[in-house]
Amino acid sequence: MNWYQIFYLFSVVNNLGTFFGWMTAIFTIITIIAWIVFIIYKMAVNGAFIDGNRDENDDDRRNLAVQRKWVWYSSIFFVFFWLAYIATPTKRDMLLIIAGGTVGEFISNDANAKQIPTDIARFLRAEILKATSEVGEKDKMPEEVKKIKDLSKEQLEELLIDQLGKSPAIDSAINKLK
Repeated sequence: MNWYQIFYLFSVVNNLGTFFGWMTAIFTIITIIAWIVFIIYKMAVNGAFIDGNRDENDDDRRNLAVQRKWVWYSSIFFVFFWLAYIATPTKRDMLLIIAGGTVGEFISNDANAKQIPTDIARFLRAEILKATSEVGEKDKMPEEVKKIKDLSKEQLEELLIDQLGKSPAIDSAINKLK
């Protein structure tokens, strides 16, 4: 996908979501009304509301067929527009998809990223999971996380190297590299 298509999708994704939202609402209402009318008409034709001696005639059968078509087509469009509404990403979702794909491509294609030992990757993953579980709510950030956010790039590198040196898993990974 080229950048023109990406920027085009960014510009129309909200309009597309709004369109599918309106069509979902419209066809949900049409489907509910069609089912209610169909059920009531079916009961009326079968004599639930009218004298039991009534015979079905051709008009009743034709009207029932028309009601079935309304139910059938509205149900198909109902399901289609609901699936389209659910599957249409927001701008935020699109940013996450594109950023995640770009990072994934970079990691899979970059020679330096391939040299990261699996033990270090596991350690970093565990530390990230531990840090995110500690954060909990957005407003409540532990002091350690606030301190780390305020560090410069050089200070962060020094802190990471110090933490990596304290881990036995990292020591074994470094020894494997030597």
